[in-house]
Amino acid sequence: MKNENIEPNEKTAMLSAVVVRANTPKEFDVTKHRVTKFTRENYKGYYTPNSDGYYTYKGDLSAESSIHYTQGALLAYSMVTVVEYKCLN
Repeated sequence: MKNENIEPNEKTAMLSAVVVRANTPKEFDVTKHRVTKFTRENYKGYYTPNSDGYYTYKGDLSAESSIHYTQGALLAYSMVTVVEYKCLN
């Protein structure tokens, strides 16, 4: 169940608790940026965000294309690379 009553500082603390194993640009900061495109080793397509905030693989693997991930889940994978991101503000 979502908790809509989380204060902004608590959200930042939760984001900063994300374990980042993915390959990221040096200046990438999970508390300041939102990823717009991920790649994965040996995959030709990209993970991009949907309107609901989850990321889906946009490529030729049907099973992977049906699984939705959070940004934190993808950042936790070591075989994933952040390709594009934007500032949250």
